[in-house]
Amino acid sequence: MNTSRKNGVNVSIKQAGSGQPVVLLHSSASSGKQWKQAFKNWADTYHLVAPDLYGAGGTDNWTGPGALTLAGNVALVTAVVRKLGRPVHLVGHSYGGALALQMALLHPQLLLSMSVLEPVAFNILRDGSDAERGLFDQVSRLARDITQDVSWGIPEQAMQRFVDYWNGEGTWAGLHQDQRLKLALKAGKLPGDFNATLGETTPISAYAGIKVPTLVLCGTNSPKPARQITRMLAEAIPDARHRTIANAGHMLPVTHPAKVHAAIGDHMKKAQAPLLARAA
Repeated sequence: MNTSRKNGVNVSIKQAGSGQPVVLLHSSASSGKQWKQAFKNWADTYHLVAPDLYGAGGTDNWTGPGALTLAGNVALVTAVVRKLGRPVHLVGHSYGGALALQMALLHPQLLLSMSVLEPVAFNILRDGSDAERGLFDQVSRLARDITQDVSWGIPEQAMQRFVDYWNGEGTWAGLHQDQRLKLALKAGKLPGDFNATLGETTPISAYAGIKVPTLVLCGTNSPKPARQITRMLAEAIPDARHRTIANAGHMLPVTHPAKVHAAIGDHMKKAQAPLLARAA
């Protein structure tokens, strides 16, 4: 783990390996350490780069004007990518997936490929059918309840709502007390993450402009909003590939790393093939 200063911000970045860079963006209530299994599997083949986003791991909290939006973290990730000096394979999970989509829209020249695992692009649900708007409202209620818990000083309850929503009722109760305490310490960041994703205004039509080779991954056991978002994105992004991981939930990169890494690895190889052919 090393710390780099980007635009006056101390950014903690885990790096290993050599070769074509793969930038890994973590989910809410997590950090770059989320990708430890990817580092074991890919460090012999790729240069792996896992930055901690604002307020996560060892990276500074957001101190910019106003609340932190997706654009704020996109600027942080863009600085990390530009420092690498070559196009990257971008992988994002959940909140990190929402950031990856914005990167593909704003800076496609920096990307060789993109793999998004259940990106929380709630904005496309809000602009969808009545049923899809109902899913947006479901997530909005969750965000409201979590925000209220945090404001009332009960972070454990906030994190229990969060964990059980994304992983299934009873997941929180099954965690060891030490795990629950560590997670509760991260609850204060959840309201801001929800505000950033629920407040994003990119219309679904904009994703038709993404030309980066894209893989969209989803677990079959994930909450309905996550599954519907992946289907909508796969239809909106030209030539996007949609894959499901059987019996996996929202934390599929952690619970089903072998299947997830196989799918992403195949996608990255296909995206990189034209470069290798030109170099031959």
